Amino acid sequence: MKDPLQLFPQVILVSGIASVILGGVLLLLTVWRSRWRRILDAENAFWKRLGLSGNWTRVRRFEESRAVIYILAALLVLHLVLLAMAAGAWIYFAHRLHQPPPVSIVQPAATNGTGGLKDGT
Repeated sequence: MKDPLQLFPQVILVSGIASVILGGVLLLLTVWRSRWRRILDAENAFWKRLGLSGNWTRVRRFEESRAVIYILAALLVLHLVLLAMAAGAWIYFAHRLHQPPPVSIVQPAATNGTGGLKDGT
């Protein structure tokens, strides 16, 4: 059976990477807004070049709206909470799950070297 503590570092790693990526996207959406609009313009030109120049105005309006920022901020907070909970659980359970096995009270039978017991049986 796998060690249950192996799950916590995986959750911490995935949630940490997601938090960094979401933080970068939020930074792009809020601080570097002009670059975000240039990326959207490049995307629009790409789809036009492929011949899929349908009605992208609704998608573009959504990508430029504040709702995207709020959704990404909520996801960032969710991943940060998950990161903190996984790290806290890992610290809390680490010493409880890595206790040494209990010592056996039963002593092995003494042998006389030939495989039989010492009392001759």
